[in-house]
Amino acid sequence: MKQRVYLIVSALLFSSNIRAQQLNISKDFALVQGGSDTIPALVFHEDPSEYHEQLLVYQLSSFYISRTCVSVNEYAAFCKKLQKKMPPPPAWGWGDLKKPMVNVSYLDALEYCHFLTDLWGVPVRLAAEAEWVYASFGGRFVNHLAGGYVVLADIDKYAAYQKNGNAADRPVCVTCKQPNTLGIYDMWGNVWEWVDGWFHMPGDTAVAGNRKMIIGGSFRSPREDMHSENKLMQQQEYRADDLGFRVVIAKQDWDRKLFLDKINGQIKKAYGENAPVYFAADGISAGDKTISWSDFTDMKVDNALKKVTVTGKNASVEWHYNTAQYNRIKQMQADFMKDVEVMVSNQ
Repeated sequence: MKQRVYLIVSALLFSSNIRAQQLNISKDFALVQGGSDTIPALVFHEDPSEYHEQLLVYQLSSFYISRTCVSVNEYAAFCKKLQKKMPPPPAWGWGDLKKPMVNVSYLDALEYCHFLTDLWGVPVRLAAEAEWVYASFGGRFVNHLAGGYVVLADIDKYAAYQKNGNAADRPVCVTCKQPNTLGIYDMWGNVWEWVDGWFHMPGDTAVAGNRKMIIGGSFRSPREDMHSENKLMQQQEYRADDLGFRVVIAKQDWDRKLFLDKINGQIKKAYGENAPVYFAADGISAGDKTISWSDFTDMKVDNALKKVTVTGKNASVEWHYNTAQYNRIKQMQADFMKDVEVMVSNQ
């Protein structure tokens, strides 16, 4: 019996590893359209009874956020791939692969992000505090001073919290509750989540340093804490059996990846494995020359000379093609010029 269980678990982890290599961003992530707003906030003085109201300007670019917290299944596949041990198990063990991964530090979460960055070829990171809060409200900002902390009347549908009959002593699976309007699960309750952020409480003399933010509450939190301003600061090495994380990809980074994959794919079809040019995140390389995206000005195809020239502000790169490759090269140039703005903007 023990051998059979081991084989089943191994097969599940293997399938998870294969799935991780084939990212389906529309399935696994929710797109959150960016926005801006000016929201009043309370700024406390050293005396807790003294504070003033200050207008804070929030401006966010669009981003993708994982629909669920990282699951035991996903994290176990990561550990298997890197041949590293799983963290100490919670009291309920690691048997349910659909539960959120817990007992992970901020540093563990960063390592996982770096792993996915290498695997998928696009920067993967933790959410910024403002991104997390914005996504939790379905892609909008909320003025807490006007209406207080927002706890939904039907919060039981969306959150596993203390004594609501859904989570007594452990988290529920990452899709057991209903998602919010953007299709994101467990933004409140179930497990706390690591994010990149910082806040200063009255009388707190510590600086950011190794302290990082956790947000959202967990299955141990009361109903009144099921809101997006429920946050704490913890040491980056801190682990708990009700603390996990989810990941984010900036939309601009994803658009750049799609652009580079498409153009390099067209070059490969034209030249095979020995392509004379390569389009990378930092620029265009041909031979021993590279033009950065911030220097790029134009790409032209000269069919008389069978040559492609990419010009920059201070240099140029070029490579040649033959008659049989012309149609692919011409299509590549058209697609390149149509979408190159995604690479040169905000450089």
